[in-house]
Amino acid sequence: RWDESRRFIIRCELDAAYFYLYGIDRDDVAYIMDTFPIVRRQEEAAYGSYRTKDKILEIYDRMKSAIDGGPAFVSELTPPPGPPADWPPKGEWPNHIHKI
Repeated sequence: RWDESRRFIIRCELDAAYFYLYGIDRDDVAYIMDTFPIVRRQEEAAYGSYRTKDKILEIYDRMKSAIDGGPAFVSELTPPPGPPADWPPKGEWPNHIHKI
């Protein structure tokens, strides 16, 4: 099932994780995000802010805090990614998971 708001969070979480894993610090993440002026203009017109940059930086900060000993990082996705460990009961699959 296609859910644009869910895909937005997934993309932002992946981007933040890759930035962190590649050792890119927060200031450089902000700079890199500013190199996409078309996306920035479109989002500022549609949402009043550069929401992708804002969300990636917010997630990056939470991931870094978790790695530095702060609270555990928890994805914003609802339902969370993937099926629960005891899934599927009686062969049923959740709507956000596609059977192969």
